Amino acid sequence: PMGSPANFEAALARIAEVMDEQEDVLVLYTTSHGAPFGVVYNDGNEGFGAISPRRLAALLRAHGIERRLLIISACYSGVFVPPLSGPQSAVVSAAASDRSSFGCAAENDWTFFGDALVNRALRKPQPLETAVNAAIAEIAAWETRGRLKPSLPQQSIGVEVQAWLKPLEARMPKVATPPV
Repeated sequence: PMGSPANFEAALARIAEVMDEQEDVLVLYTTSHGAPFGVVYNDGNEGFGAISPRRLAALLRAHGIERRLLIISACYSGVFVPPLSGPQSAVVSAAASDRSSFGCAAENDWTFFGDALVNRALRKPQPLETAVNAAIAEIAAWETRGRLKPSLPQQSIGVEVQAWLKPLEARMPKVATPPV
């Protein structure tokens, strides 16, 4: 389906129906255009739609999804970090709330953030926090070389996240895979 807010909400509702709140973890990776008010999606023939940080936080709350890893790749995506943070929530954004991120072009397979975090750092057998910090350092180096205004990716890892993250990390592959 098209990446509309309505389709996003329907998919989240269905996931919540089948999730075991005590056992499962929502991993949400979304990449799109961003604005200071949220993430913008192409809604097919209907035009564009947006999901604000407050709306996403309300949806997750309404569906009882507390255990979550949220990775938001968009300009200004740091606006999602404060409202989505919580004791059982890990949130990573491509940029600060007042900054653009880079690498979004039709000819690119990855944005800077997607390449550094998903394509490189998360392919290595290392804890999430180490992977995020490695990605942030790599992005900063690319931006410095390109003389770009730093995007300042943001992260928040709740105090109770390790309870569900550690068993998941224990099952990760022991060997890195090459970037694509």
